Amino acid sequence: MPTMQRARLCALCDTCRLRKRWLWRHEGATKNPGPGPETTLCVTDIENSTLLWEELDAQVMDTAVKTHNVCIRKLAAKYKG
Repeated sequence: MPTMQRARLCALCDTCRLRKRWLWRHEGATKNPGPGPETTLCVTDIENSTLLWEELDAQVMDTAVKTHNVCIRKLAAKYKG
């Protein structure tokens, strides 16, 4: 790949990365409220996860945990939590 094309590609990748970071900070991020009467601790679990870890492949459970975390994060962002 010629040097000029490589430089343009790197600049485009950097621009996309910075834009994603900016959007996350300004549109999708939630701030930690800190300790106080308005703070609630939410603890979640995958039902029967210990048994599932023993019975299923680790890759399957990794996917399940990632899916669980994505769902919780989306709900927390949606409800400003």
